Amino acid sequence: MFILGILFGITNGTCRFLWGFLLDKYGFKKLMFIIATTEIISSCSLYFTVGYDWIYICIVLLIAACLGGNFVCIIPLYTQIYGMDAGPRMYALCGACIGLAQFCCPLLVKFFLNKKEDYLITFLFAGSLCLIKFIFLIFFDDKEKINVNSKFNSEDENKNDNKNDLLIKN
Repeated sequence: MFILGILFGITNGTCRFLWGFLLDKYGFKKLMFIIATTEIISSCSLYFTVGYDWIYICIVLLIAACLGGNFVCIIPLYTQIYGMDAGPRMYALCGACIGLAQFCCPLLVKFFLNKKEDYLITFLFAGSLCLIKFIFLIFFDDKEKINVNSKFNSEDENKNDNKNDLLIKN
């Protein structure tokens, strides 16, 4: 398991370069459909591959690659939607929520998963969350820009943001 954890981290980090290249080539929505589909299949099948070492390792590494892809795709999307100044702030908020979720997961496992059969629920739950992401992607328009109000940007930042948008379009 220790070696698998090391491979997980290496795969997560190195595959981000591939996802970045694919994001530039195919765009956010197409790439996230690929990632979400892969996550749904791998999350729902991981539990059933425990007895088959190599298949289990491959699926875990596939999940690691997809997790890296999520992070690569989200940063440019936040910047595109919320602007150059508020986008990184929104990503920081998202990062804080991810950290909180990772803190809560061991607590949920300790208090709610008592038997081996309960772990199947967690994998199916992870797959269902990916399915929800897949459904949201169907209705999501990644070309739309949200007008950010003063909660995130000052008036001067909004002016600078508009200048940056013109630079990006040209």
